[in-house]
Amino acid sequence: DYKGNSVGFVIPEDLSDRLRELAQGQGVTLYSVLLSSVAVLLGKYANQDDIVIGSPHANRDHYQTGGLIGFFINTLVNRVRLTKGQSFMDLIRDVHEDQVEAQAHQDFPFEQLLEHLSVERDPSRHPLF
Repeated sequence: DYKGNSVGFVIPEDLSDRLRELAQGQGVTLYSVLLSSVAVLLGKYANQDDIVIGSPHANRDHYQTGGLIGFFINTLVNRVRLTKGQSFMDLIRDVHEDQVEAQAHQDFPFEQLLEHLSVERDPSRHPLF
């Protein structure tokens, strides 16, 4: 039925510190580590190896928008492919590279992307994730 829900939780401080150390040691962001973890969880839960997750991104890359008040959010599509034999370290580096690439193209209009991909619109769900 496409109804969503939310689950709140708190990451203990010691685990948070270890996750930050992992990210720093791999030269990636904490977000990339967490996104990779969520992708693995969803992959196991859904028994899928191709996971697509939408994530909001603050779209204020141009200095002209810095002082403006308003909603400047773009949704990035994160496609994560889980493969047998892939280490978690490889996964987080791949996810990080995909994030960097997606952010480099975040100004591309979403409607043009859908048109280019020939995505059929269904108002009951998001067209990509």
